[in-house]
Amino acid sequence: MTQPHAIETHIDRPIGEVYRFIAKPQNYPRWAAVEEATFRQVGPHEWATDTDFGPRVVRFSPPNDDNILDHAVYAAGDEPVMMPLRLTRDGEGTLVTFMFTRRPGMNDEQLASALEWIRMDFAVLKSLLEA
Repeated sequence: MTQPHAIETHIDRPIGEVYRFIAKPQNYPRWAAVEEATFRQVGPHEWATDTDFGPRVVRFSPPNDDNILDHAVYAAGDEPVMMPLRLTRDGEGTLVTFMFTRRPGMNDEQLASALEWIRMDFAVLKSLLEA
């Protein structure tokens, strides 16, 4: 069964600044668990990289004015599943909301691990942007 899991992080920076940083794919290795040395563009909105889970493709949503930063991280040959990533103005800061959906065949331990990786990624993002 696919279950959505919302992960939210408040970043004490203006929404436009957070959007510009996250929307630039070249910044992804600075906050996400990918090997920066292997991160390379392979398509208009796709980048290939190595991760602790093996080689992966990262597909980013195109730039937009709606603060939508959906992306998918998947093994080559697998069907990409875009994960919603939204920014919302939160006072003078920004609320980052990511929705992770359990993959078919993913057991509870794998789900817990995936959610923890995502939480760590967003803790790094928050630290980078608030520094």
